[in-house]
Amino acid sequence: MVMKHLTWFSLVRTIVLSLALGATGGVLATSLTSSYLSDYALSLNQITQSFQKEASVPKAFPNSYADASGRFMSEVTPSFATLYPKNPKGAYGYTADEIIKTGVVVTQDGWVAVHHAPALNANQLLVEVDKQLYTPAQIVTDAVTDITFIKLQANGLPVVDFGKGLDLSLQQQTFVSDTKSSLIGSSVIKEVWPQGAISFSDVVSHRFVLGDSMAPWGSSVFDLGGRLVGFVEKKDGEARVMPIEMMLPALQSLLEQKKIVRPTLGVQYVDLSRGVGVSEKMRRGLRTGAYITGRPAIKKGSAAAAAGLFEGDVILSVNGINLSEQTSLDALIVNMKPKEQISLSIDRLGEKKNITAILGE
Repeated sequence: MVMKHLTWFSLVRTIVLSLALGATGGVLATSLTSSYLSDYALSLNQITQSFQKEASVPKAFPNSYADASGRFMSEVTPSFATLYPKNPKGAYGYTADEIIKTGVVVTQDGWVAVHHAPALNANQLLVEVDKQLYTPAQIVTDAVTDITFIKLQANGLPVVDFGKGLDLSLQQQTFVSDTKSSLIGSSVIKEVWPQGAISFSDVVSHRFVLGDSMAPWGSSVFDLGGRLVGFVEKKDGEARVMPIEMMLPALQSLLEQKKIVRPTLGVQYVDLSRGVGVSEKMRRGLRTGAYITGRPAIKKGSAAAAAGLFEGDVILSVNGINLSEQTSLDALIVNMKPKEQISLSIDRLGEKKNITAILGE
């Protein structure tokens, strides 16, 4: 306890001193670099770690920004996969301008994930991992996430670690990279939820906006521990992180069933926990839940239709997990499996009901 008091006292003293110096001379503000600011943020993260509800920082937390970036380049980049055309232009191998795209190795037996890739032909492609060239055996694209999975004829490859994209938080620092030689330090500056808009139960709509809007589309996003947390999408001039949780079910089904299948409930809804200006008639006194509405509100032939859900129903919980500002319907459905039986608690015109649904695919 004494150590904590001393740490906080030192931190406060440092901040006060910094403000005083900045106010008097203005020199400190102009001399600060992104590295100094990043180290300062790392210190804040370490000090406040014991106050967080969950451990959202790496177990072996880097001592500085230089330490974190150094670890990244040495430990993470070997799991990068660089796509090249089958035949190089020069006699001495490939040049940097021949790179088609860069992805990450997600299984030791050769599955690679590439986001927002051009149309790829396995017969016209070679993939480099850890300085070795491999021939693609199969290419599968997930239309929901725009992620292409490439199966290499390889074993024992270095694999990227997975983090938790949906657990990103404001001001959390990240690394963004689209090639082995590029590393962009950024941070989360905004969360994007579909406030006032209709969401679809089967696609995660939650996104995080990075401070560096120039991050290339399709870049991989990592936390400071080098764990993959998502991929960059570009929208409205922003670089948004698509959480890795959207990719993992597709990868899992690909490994288990040799094809990509996703669970589907088949409803459109308004998230009452984030809706602003939603009428009291629609809310019926409810502050959280998924109000089923849209055109169509319930997809014809869907799991929701078969279960007897109707437009105007409000889904309150799924398998006993209440919907809230932190837990949306789409984030729960995406992690389930096709043909899985789920229990829904709903409000139907003020009457509480329990409904069983079997997810489609």
